[in-house]
Amino acid sequence: MRGSICKKGNKYYAVLAIGSKRKWIKGGDTIKDAERVLNENLPTVQDGTFKDIKKTTFREFWKDMG
Repeated sequence: MRGSICKKGNKYYAVLAIGSKRKWIKGGDTIKDAERVLNENLPTVQDGTFKDIKKTTFREFWKDMG
């Protein structure tokens, strides 16, 4: 298992270990919510199919389209 549950403020997060980096994914208000998110994402990390979608601005998106 390459993940854990952490609390920031009043929210719980699933923390995935991807190589030497950590990816924090918001789980919700309870530990159970974060465990669900962790269990949904762990198989994709373990088999190497996890995709980290980067946020882009509209300007970057538009530049790529034209």
